[in-house]
Amino acid sequence: MPLSNIVRVSHHITYVAFKLNQGVTTTKSLASE
Repeated sequence: MPLSNIVRVSHHITYVAFKLNQGVTTTKSLASE
């Protein structure tokens, strides 16, 4: 597996995790209102 692919995959995982975290935070703030 080329190094560029590993970098791309790790970036994608980070991005997805960030998006999920944002979604959870938004849901929590909406639910607490």
